[in-house]
Amino acid sequence: MSAPDKRLWAKVSVDYFDNPKIEFLTDSAQLLHLQLILKAKAQGRGGMLAERACKVRGAAPFKELVDAGLLDRKGPQKWAIHDYEKHQTEPENLTENRASAGARGNHVRHHENKRVFDGACTHCKTAADKGEQWVTHPETVPK
Repeated sequence: MSAPDKRLWAKVSVDYFDNPKIEFLTDSAQLLHLQLILKAKAQGRGGMLAERACKVRGAAPFKELVDAGLLDRKGPQKWAIHDYEKHQTEPENLTENRASAGARGNHVRHHENKRVFDGACTHCKTAADKGEQWVTHPETVPK
């Protein structure tokens, strides 16, 4: 089995180019927007970018992104990709999401599937509060 892919990735919807803010931009501005999303992901600063980075393809594509509302001024020489945090998951949030999903998966595997109620498990307590069927099943035993 190969090692897991640890590269960073960014979310881009398959209808990205159909978005009204994107579809009428020049090719240079569209490419710049995608490039800035990827750069922001690599930097891990919540979509914040230096103006110099935003002008890497020239002033005209940069101005198009600003005029289209795709870049928001955050200070002198500082810009943010509009709605970046709404659409992208930062690494620290991804780690939290994975940990939460792992804990839930372990609960299902070791408690629900084996019908073992563990009073110290928050998932078991929540299941009991909700009256889930596996908790009240006659074969369920306490840990």
